[in-house]
Amino acid sequence: MKIVIIGMGSAAISVAAILSNEHNYSVVGFIGSDQESKKYKGKLIYKNLPLLGSRKILKELKMKGVGGFIVAIGDNYIREMAFYECSSEGLVPINAISKNAIIEDNVTIKSGVSIACGAIIQHGVLISDNSVIGTGCIIEYKAQIMDNCYLGSGATVGSETIIEKNTRINARANIEKDIIVGKNQVIKSNQIITSNV
Repeated sequence: MKIVIIGMGSAAISVAAILSNEHNYSVVGFIGSDQESKKYKGKLIYKNLPLLGSRKILKELKMKGVGGFIVAIGDNYIREMAFYECSSEGLVPINAISKNAIIEDNVTIKSGVSIACGAIIQHGVLISDNSVIGTGCIIEYKAQIMDNCYLGSGATVGSETIIEKNTRINARANIEKDIIVGKNQVIKSNQIITSNV
């Protein structure tokens, strides 16, 4: 299936690198913001992959044989908007999972999820739609990561913890076991969470 990557920053480059090893998908290029499109349209962003334009061209993609997408943007709000925009145009969200991630049996991974190199995901974990799991994250037994969450590099989530929708956990933050982190929260880098937020 031909797909596009929404975004053109470091998250998008990381996803492009992951998908370069995936034989089920053929990445045709990146989709940026209006400002990025004005500056970089047609220029190569990663290897031979160009910036195709802004999200204004989403309507044209199905006619050009593009069937799927993944949003690779760090900002939760922008990532969520782009996810729904692409879905409403009939494109299918796909996952980008590094071959260097360790994912145990009985893990549920929904749609539009990216999982970077070195992530360790234990038995019984749920990762919901449009979530980003950064390099070296550890998600312990039966934890739940709900829709549109972002876990920065090295973040850890304890067993049976629930991270609710639109939450951002920054690099190396540690959420201990049996914690509920409510929706729309931002956990600072290196912060240790020992009670519900």
